[in-house]
Amino acid sequence: MRRVLWRCNSGHYFSVLHCPLDGWSFQGAKELFATVGQMHDKGKSPSIRQLKARGLSQEVLDRVIVVDFGGERSVFDGFSPEGYIIEDRYVPLAKLGGDYL
Repeated sequence: MRRVLWRCNSGHYFSVLHCPLDGWSFQGAKELFATVGQMHDKGKSPSIRQLKARGLSQEVLDRVIVVDFGGERSVFDGFSPEGYIIEDRYVPLAKLGGDYL
């Protein structure tokens, strides 16, 4: 099972229209949310390639990850990382540049 998650400016990832942790959203979120919903309604498994083919902008896609879960029991709707490992180095969220937020 695949889940599409998008990144908040606070570094959170979620799969609903507004971040459940701080209420944030972004321009293009409604279109992304609707597109993913339509794909699910049609029984299609989303991918970055398919989202791009459906006309979503690169700006929107830059915020998107697709997680392919091994089973229904392991699926989650979002997460809040404390930092990322970039080039083999842990970087706390507070020290990340704009490309990652």
